[in-house]
Amino acid sequence: MLIAINPGDPKQPMPDPREPGPKEPPQKDPPSKEPPRIDPPAQPPQPGDPPERQIDPPAPGELPGVDDPPADPDQAPNIIA
Repeated sequence: MLIAINPGDPKQPMPDPREPGPKEPPQKDPPSKEPPRIDPPAQPPQPGDPPERQIDPPAPGELPGVDDPPADPDQAPNIIA
């Protein structure tokens, strides 16, 4: 919804928002001549690759990372009480 911040000249009536105004025709994308790109299937893990890190889900009622101290004291947020 648009809200007029500056109503403008009070002597000129506001246009009726229900009146249809000039509308631009929708732009159609030209059809591309390239075939759609198909991603190759995911490769199975190869021997010797490091296993992906598993992250345990937080326990119910626990927010992840809330009690974690900042890694660098210079990166700690400035809390002014």
